[in-house]
Amino acid sequence: MSFLNYLFYPVLGRLLDPTSFGETQTIISFFTQAAAFFQVLGLVSIGIITKYSDEALRAKLTNEISRLALILSLVFFAISLIFSPLLEGFFHFTSVGPFVLLGITLLVNVPLSFANAYLQGHKRFKTLARVNILNAVSKLALAVSLVLLGLKTMGAIGGLIGAQVIGLTYSLYKGRGVRQFVRDNLHLRRPNLQLLRPELPYGLVVLATSLTTNLLLSFDILVVKHYFPPVLAGLYTGISIISNIIYFVSGPFAAVMIPSIKPAYSAARNYATLRRSLLFTTAIGGSVLIIFLVLPHLVVTVLLGHKYARYAVYLRGLGLSMFMLSLANLLIYYHIGLRHFLVAPTVLVGMATTIVLLAAAHATIGLVVRDLVIGALVLLVLLAGLLPVYREAPA
Repeated sequence: MSFLNYLFYPVLGRLLDPTSFGETQTIISFFTQAAAFFQVLGLVSIGIITKYSDEALRAKLTNEISRLALILSLVFFAISLIFSPLLEGFFHFTSVGPFVLLGITLLVNVPLSFANAYLQGHKRFKTLARVNILNAVSKLALAVSLVLLGLKTMGAIGGLIGAQVIGLTYSLYKGRGVRQFVRDNLHLRRPNLQLLRPELPYGLVVLATSLTTNLLLSFDILVVKHYFPPVLAGLYTGISIISNIIYFVSGPFAAVMIPSIKPAYSAARNYATLRRSLLFTTAIGGSVLIIFLVLPHLVVTVLLGHKYARYAVYLRGLGLSMFMLSLANLLIYYHIGLRHFLVAPTVLVGMATTIVLLAAAHATIGLVVRDLVIGALVLLVLLAGLLPVYREAPA
């Protein structure tokens, strides 16, 4: 699933000119940030599914969360329409069209997010993987077809929308219980926040950590897109996307780990699960990092072509940053699963460090990469420092 999702980027990198590729990745970065809100609500739903045995209470809570998600999607859609001319100029786009499609993408993302949350919360990983694999394949096929028709950035984002519709359709008809779950929960009504009050602290923690993690993954693309010429920004984006391979291959371990981490389990059991997950993440992500460190020019040339090769030197630093973020992400999921609320301010401090560094030094691409490495290291050290704090916490 991760490989197919990632394949989308190098293929489009070869089909699109650097300017269009930079625009596409900027839109996807915005989508990632906004989708974090729905990812958070999905994770809260997973927490409810695993926490409460009372089916009626579980249904009520997830129903209120889904209403909140629908309202947020409409708000984001309106924002994308209203501010699209301003964003077009700020990020040097050639039209407002991609920002309009961004809003549509977020509308479609809501039911898909809740369908996936249902599958993940019930540990239906095989069905979830099939949904996401179909999503990845159709996203690539549709985007390539539309780009070849000459639609460029609009075609790439259009492929993303179409893939989400296909993935949702499959999930509704093949995922046992998903159709009923989505039908029961997705209603456009005012949510009862009073009923959700016990889950709001957890939701805010998940929101803070998810937003900052997603920002750390793509904030550099937004910075470079604003401060550097469009062609240079597009070329840098290609190298940044290659470095994300480490995160793509490591991310599934965190997704599988979180339903297996529970406050009711003993500290020893939860720590054992974390150690195994760290071992797999380090082995796989570390192997990719070694390739990046030894053969950056070859990797860039094979994946994106010679036009990106002159910036291959930055793959080492970006790869190191992604490796540390992958480990940090695993620790974040661990603390979220155990409802360790100190993780939120810890992650915010790590994000603030990166922002301050980028604000102070962004004159060259090399400085941007250096800032990312330092910020990721600070975040990882801070999160690792939380582990002894909770080690003796009661089960």
